[in-house]
Amino acid sequence: TSDATKNAAAATLTNKTLGTPSLTGLTSSTGFINWAGQKRVTVQFDKTDTTLANVTGLSVTVEAGKPYYFTSTLFLTMGAGQGKVAIGGTATATAIKYDIPSANATQTALGGAISFNLTNTQLYGTITVNAGGTLTAQFAQNSASGTSSVLVGSTFIVDEIA
Repeated sequence: TSDATKNAAAATLTNKTLGTPSLTGLTSSTGFINWAGQKRVTVQFDKTDTTLANVTGLSVTVEAGKPYYFTSTLFLTMGAGQGKVAIGGTATATAIKYDIPSANATQTALGGAISFNLTNTQLYGTITVNAGGTLTAQFAQNSASGTSSVLVGSTFIVDEIA
């Protein structure tokens, strides 16, 4: 008989249970370590006053003793005048630094406001968390005038870093 006409023996399939995967021998790493949270505004957030408030939907839980990088992109409609933003929340910081490049301003305290006169803004920075809790983007008017809004699609992304 030719090879084309030979019959093959029936194969047997067996299910195997996999154990828990683990890494060994890893002594150091660089780059991305752990995702902490990606949040976005799903309902417009309106402000008519100058008191900083947590933007609904832009809050992430962070852990004590860990460093994080964060960035927030805010799409806004502004009443007459300027707005202000900050990073706040229930966590406490060993060190924090955040910036709005277009406003040429840097803050080094949680809840420290940065004023700006833009319709859209990006805020970014780093924090080393002392006591865990939440990290939140905050917004308010710089002077109360009309209604200012953080629009749907605004984001807050937090990543743990080495």
